[in-house]
Amino acid sequence: MAIRLIRALGDISEKNTLELIIPFLKDSEKYIRIEACVAAGKIDGEKALGKLINMLLTDSSDSVRRCAIDILSQFNGSLVIEGMIEALRDNDIVVKEKAGRILKSRTGQNFEPYYFLWKAWYEKNKDR
Repeated sequence: MAIRLIRALGDISEKNTLELIIPFLKDSEKYIRIEACVAAGKIDGEKALGKLINMLLTDSSDSVRRCAIDILSQFNGSLVIEGMIEALRDNDIVVKEKAGRILKSRTGQNFEPYYFLWKAWYEKNKDR
């Protein structure tokens, strides 16, 4: 039942529905968190991006972090770039490699998945 509710909220795609989705982002079941991640990704806005980046960087499940990075790959902006750079520190090679590919496609730079090179480049270029 929770999955149907989350999907319906995501289909509404209005910013005020994000508040109803947020509790599901912290559910104990990873499948609920994945559905909530997908639903939050349908809502454009910095608050949704922040929640998705938080999932990418802190969720205990590789599957949830993989979902978060897939959803985030659809967005642009400095918040996403910063999240992808931090995701290069992930223990899951799939997340790390996807973050590297997304960074390369967004910036035209190719530092492979080397966190410190990306971090140094971003600090030098973030205001451009």
